[in-house]
Amino acid sequence: MSSRLSLLPTIARSFPTRVLIGSLLVFATFGVFIYEQAASEQPVEGRAQTADEALAARVLGQPLPRPALPPIGWTRTQLTLTPADPAMPVIPAMVHQAFGIGGTNVALLTIFKGSMVMDVPTAFDGTINLNGAVAGIKTHQLPDGSMAMNYKWNRHGLVYNLEINLAHGIDRSIADRVAASIP
Repeated sequence: MSSRLSLLPTIARSFPTRVLIGSLLVFATFGVFIYEQAASEQPVEGRAQTADEALAARVLGQPLPRPALPPIGWTRTQLTLTPADPAMPVIPAMVHQAFGIGGTNVALLTIFKGSMVMDVPTAFDGTINLNGAVAGIKTHQLPDGSMAMNYKWNRHGLVYNLEINLAHGIDRSIADRVAASIP
């Protein structure tokens, strides 16, 4: 009996360490989830809501930026807002604008307040100058096999993420022109 009691202080000392390590693993996993949600910059299912330009402007603190030189037939097909989540303060409120040609969505522009540190060598294929703002660019293949351009940049206290499908008559030069025309 006394040998069992002598182990109690050892177990008691190791228990807080085990709890601490377990808690750190849980918090680290949750932190990665939050980072991935913020980095994806996509509307979170169930939280995105339809918005109008006035609401979007209030969220951004300035008039809603839109491409000034869109391709022929380009229309905004959707304007939504993903509100900030008080439970996850690292994720700001985001404004999402979808654009389409002939009824097919071909671009998504997501904008939120803040700034983004651009790690160009690892995160992007290169950069492009968008009227004084340096944008990281990346080309990737979409699930349907088409290619898309992704542009990320900071301007006037906002972070912009533009994804354009290189299809429906849109090529890289048109995509660059659209990105450069966003104020």
